[in-house]
Amino acid sequence: MWRKKIDRIIPKVREEIENPSPDVSRIDNHDIFVLCQYLRGLGIPKNIDEDQLEDIFYHCYEQLEDILLDEDGDTLSEDEAWSQFIEVWPKIRIPKGFSFQKAVDKAKKMDTPLEIEIFSDERLILLGKVCYQLQLMVGDGLFWLSGYDAGKILGISQPRARRFLKTLVDQEILELVKSGNRRKASEYRYLPALEYEARTLDDTLGLDL
Repeated sequence: MWRKKIDRIIPKVREEIENPSPDVSRIDNHDIFVLCQYLRGLGIPKNIDEDQLEDIFYHCYEQLEDILLDEDGDTLSEDEAWSQFIEVWPKIRIPKGFSFQKAVDKAKKMDTPLEIEIFSDERLILLGKVCYQLQLMVGDGLFWLSGYDAGKILGISQPRARRFLKTLVDQEILELVKSGNRRKASEYRYLPALEYEARTLDDTLGLDL
């Protein structure tokens, strides 16, 4: 099952590798970086078992071998590509396909996670679901969310939205990892990490844990 889902993104990976934007093309290990971004965008967590990660890599390498190049334009050997892959994989912070609106849309359609069912306020439940979806998008990394954006989602004031976020933190559903300021949103982690990672692998890729 997971091979079919990865196969669907391979044409997009190939297109972006062959036609890089000017900014991205200057990144070291560009081709492998693009591949990792797309794979993380499927919801594969950063700390996936290395044997599973290796299976995924070689499945992709077989289809992209002809276009994976190093900084000098030479074709990457299988060993070189794998070495770059395991170096780049944990450094991906923003997976391909990360979209705030996509998280909101998915949150409105999903079932309520057990840890959020303790709330009766539908707006707080929706905010919890959005945070859940944002976490899925970044794997086991951190996601950004401001009181302003939370307020827009819920149709409430920014101060009240901040209080809602604080409630999720107080209930140990969210961890506030880094407080924001006027120019940068706060960074959070959805704490039931082991649970969402397992769901991500099972439901998104169909891998056996």
